[in-house]
Parts: sequence; structure tokens; C-alpha cells
Amino acid sequence: MKQGFTTELVDIPLPDGKHWMIFKPLRWQWNDGTLEEVPKGFITDYASVPDLSFLAAMAMLVAFAASHWWPATSVGLFWFAWGICVFAKRIDDDPLTDKGAAFHDKDYFERKKPRYVADWHLVIRMRAVGVGWWKCVLYWFNLRLFGWVAWYWGDHAKRARIADQFKLPHPHISGMQSNQNHD
Repeated sequence: MKQGFTTELVDIPLPDGKHWMIFKPLRWQWNDGTLEEVPKGFITDYASVPDLSFLAAMAMLVAFAASHWWPATSVGLFWFAWGICVFAKRIDDDPLTDKGAAFHDKDYFERKKPRYVADWHLVIRMRAVGVGWWKCVLYWFNLRLFGWVAWYWGDHAKRARIADQFKLPHPHISGMQSNQNHD
């Protein structure tokens, strides 16, 4: 069996301009025949990158943490992390990444697999639709550096607020919550 998406992405933009609702289930089949699905009604922000002010704070945190081990490299590491963040912010609106990003959002929401696996599955899914390796590596690098924020602080309440704000059902919440905390 060939792995890949078995359905097309059909979504509806929400009025806030930042979120979409999956209108028809999005399915992915692995080589071993295992199927995964993003259900109808799931709310996603696709491959969103936080505001630059947040990214600057994270770059400073990375540089500060590194300064304890490699003091001479902390300034260079800050500018490297900042450059990666700014570049990622500029490429986060690529429609080729949307299918994989919807699954990644679901994986982060459910937490049924370790975070590093969810991040690597995004790379696999983006490659399947033709996203270049350089962009996949950039996404993966950003997720490994900063994805812990979304992973540990979760977005169950945020998704519920969005559903309530636009008077949408909560199909993505029932049966999907998990207390597993893999990294």
C-alpha cells in the first residue's frame, strides 16, 4: 500500500480569519494500511507561527539557556534562533502545508503519540504533497524548539471558546481529550 492522503482537504474559514473548520473528514493512510483521520468539525489554525514578539522572547530564552553551556555562542545563537523564527513567520501561509498541519494540530490536541512523533509525521505528510526538504526541516526545527508551548499549555479551552464564539458544535472535543503528556 502506498502512504498518503486519501481524501481532499475541504474546510470553511471562520470569521476571525485565523481558524478554519474541517468540513469533510481528512484521511491519511500509512504504508501498513493504518488510517488516521481529522474529523469533520475539527477547528485548526494550520501551520500558524506565533507573533514575532513571542518568538523574540523564545529566541532570548534559547540564547540564555545556551549561555550556561556555551557562553561565547549565546549572542550568535540568539540571532540564529531569531532568524529561523522570522523566516518561519514569512512562510507559514503555504497552502501545501495545510493538510499535514491539520493532522499536526489534531495530534497536538489529542496527545496520543509522543510530541517528537507528531512533529516528524508533519514532515512526512508535507513531503507527501511536495513540500521541499528545506522547508520541512525548518518547520521541524521550529517545532522542536518552540512546539512545547502549544504541547504543554494546550489549546482545549481555546478551541472551545472559538466554537462557542461562532456557535459551532464541539465534535473535536468529545472523545479526543487525553491526559497523556508524551514529549
